[in-house]
Amino acid sequence: MTAYTTHSIEVTISVTNTPPAAAFTFSPENGNTNTVFNFNASYCYDLEDPEYLLEVRWDWESDGIWDTYFTTNKLENHQFYTAGNYSVKLEVKDTEGLSAFTNLPIVVTSGSGQ
Repeated sequence: MTAYTTHSIEVTISVTNTPPAAAFTFSPENGNTNTVFNFNASYCYDLEDPEYLLEVRWDWESDGIWDTYFTTNKLENHQFYTAGNYSVKLEVKDTEGLSAFTNLPIVVTSGSGQ
């Protein structure tokens, strides 16, 4: 009769979700109150989720009030009706609920004829 010995090893594997990275561009680089700016947040990325699952939202004046709802659409157009220096803020959220933020400055001048 052969004797068999069994051994067991307990291994703890810790899987952590990292927050996404927030990034966007806009065009044109300069504009006035007649300009419709095009914002592109498709530069956001996450190590665990594909870009198309990431959700974004925008705060055009960086005043703490989000001007859009979360959406997977990374392209947005916006027109500033008042001349001034703005700081556009973006939040990106992954499927586990972790978020990241970034903002970029934009200068809007008065439109022609105003």
